[in-house]
This record gives sequence, structure tokens and C-alpha cells, in this order.
Amino acid sequence: MFTELSVLYQEWSEERRQEWLLSELSGKRHLSGPDLPKTEEITDVLETFHVIAELPSDNFGAYIISMAIAPSDMLAVELLQRECHVKQPLRVVSLFEKLGDLESASAAVAQFFSIDWYKNRINRKQEVMIGYSDSGKDAGRLSAA
Repeated sequence: MFTELSVLYQEWSEERRQEWLLSELSGKRHLSGPDLPKTEEITDVLETFHVIAELPSDNFGAYIISMAIAPSDMLAVELLQRECHVKQPLRVVSLFEKLGDLESASAAVAQFFSIDWYKNRINRKQEVMIGYSDSGKDAGRLSAA
């Protein structure tokens, strides 16, 4: 089931992804089970969140997502934190790096704030990161600044 879902998820529109993620975040069912694919990437991500869940929350700041440009990117991290039983979920911060992402950052943040569940989760405060090394490579130092 999970393998089929992950294939479908990749094909879904952003709107459908948000709808599904919000449905899962609002429910109590857990997604992980015996049919969870055991790829190295999935294992690494889940192990990271399990470590976050086990250690005191003051050991961490924010969970930064490079190239996060859609609300589903942020919601997916929220769902992973819940799935892995993170007691005090980390702030989820999007990092806009490439020129196109920097140019559309304002619209992306507006999209984040258009979701009531997310606005309530973050108490109407969103931290974002802009620029960084890749923006300088992609757009040049002046544009990145």
C-alpha cells in the first residue's frame, strides 16, 4: 500500500498533496507499517526523525528544508514529525536558494499562510531563509544578495 501511495503522491498536483497531508495530519492513523519501502533514503529520513523524537527538544532549533517551495513540503515534515512521535515538533523553515525560488518566495509564503491548519500550527509566525551558497552559484552574487 505504501509503495503505491508514494508513486501516486509523486504524480498528484500540489492541491491534492496538500489535501491528503492535511487529512492525515487531522487524523490519528499512522502511516508506517510492514509495507513501508525500505530504501536507504526513507530509512535515513525516518531515523533522523526518530533521533529528534528521542533527544530533548532544546537540542534542536529548526528543521530547514532546502528547495522547499510548496506548502506540501512543509506539511510533509509536519506529518513526519507526528509519525515519529516528536513530542515538541521543530519549527519548519523553508530555504529559498535558486533564483526562481527566490523570485517566487513571496507567493510561496503566502500559500503557506493560506492554510488554516498550518497558520494555527505556527501561531501565524513563519521563519524563512533566503539566499545561501546555491543562490550565488545560480543567480550570481549580486542577484543573490
